[in-house]
Amino acid sequence: MANDRTMLASYRRGFARAGSEQVTFKRVEGFAPNAVTITATVSAIVRLYTPDIAEPRQLGYSSSRVGGISEGDRLIIVMAADLAAQKFPLPLRKNDKAILSSNGDELNVVAVDASKRSAAGAIEVKAAGVA
Repeated sequence: MANDRTMLASYRRGFARAGSEQVTFKRVEGFAPNAVTITATVSAIVRLYTPDIAEPRQLGYSSSRVGGISEGDRLIIVMAADLAAQKFPLPLRKNDKAILSSNGDELNVVAVDASKRSAAGAIEVKAAGVA
């Protein structure tokens, strides 16, 4: 996990300023009756997902009409070191769960971008609620 110490410190300050909240990440490995549940509760920034509309996200959609975003989708930014310290197996992956402490919502991880914020040691997650 290579990252820039200055960016890491900046992200830590940003978490404090932006109002991070506790998020429990959960992964179930294996199958019943031998399934194992792994959890880690860490601070993360959670925001309603606001897509970048500078370019189309799906074929057939103009840049002003974004496809594939549902109400209730969330953008979660979490520090990889915090998950590792809690012994959560990295990388985060699709279909892991994110449980928000603010309202108890259990979200399904639908996309993980570990590269976009990697210089700061952060992971960007798109998660969706089950309606």
